[in-house]
Amino acid sequence: TTRAAHTSAKPAHRAPDISSCWIATPMVNCSTGVRYWISPTTDSGSRRAAAENSSSGIAVTTPAGKRYEYVHPLDSGEMLNNSFAAVSPDAQWLVSGEWGTRDRLQVFPAPLLNPATPRTGGTLRQAGQITLDRTVDDVQGCDFTTATSLVCVSDDAAKDVLEVDLPHPLDGTAVTGRVTTLLQLPRHSLCGGTFEAEGVDYDPARRVLRAEIIQPGVCEVATTVYSYRPTGG
Repeated sequence: TTRAAHTSAKPAHRAPDISSCWIATPMVNCSTGVRYWISPTTDSGSRRAAAENSSSGIAVTTPAGKRYEYVHPLDSGEMLNNSFAAVSPDAQWLVSGEWGTRDRLQVFPAPLLNPATPRTGGTLRQAGQITLDRTVDDVQGCDFTTATSLVCVSDDAAKDVLEVDLPHPLDGTAVTGRVTTLLQLPRHSLCGGTFEAEGVDYDPARRVLRAEIIQPGVCEVATTVYSYRPTGG
């Protein structure tokens, strides 16, 4: 069984999150190191992207407060609606994903952290992508649980939490990911309407996965955070 660890006011920024057969405690989420901001962004619930735009942008802010901007020229067929960013455990690769029904995750060299990227901003091209063995819908966030496994949350009808297994750690070459459904986020609210699965985060030191879901209707000012721990191992 699962239960909400905690319900809180919807924060100004929501972090990505992670999962399996697990359980809970609310925690303050501190972030250190380089931060990535991928455009387009979400503004008051609606995605905005410039029409006919041929590139997207990533802004990196260092702990010292320096900001560097990277421009990614869109590849053929690429959507301008990236919804998250996840950094590999070795800090060399940035995984992102497009909104909608997709059969891939995108992989970029991690700006500043990967020596192949310009040190003060510039052009950022996609590396070998992760081709998924089945399509996924409306992925809102992913995080690495190991070097060869990501957990992602989907804002599909079932609010699925998915696992993507890789045959080897990312190295910039194309790879195929095997998708497994781990669980569905519970949906409990005093309000009726549509829930929105919002993000996922994994804490490897504590082996805790957190997944967030926004409540429907007038209750959308509250975000329920479910935390999970492995049942064994």
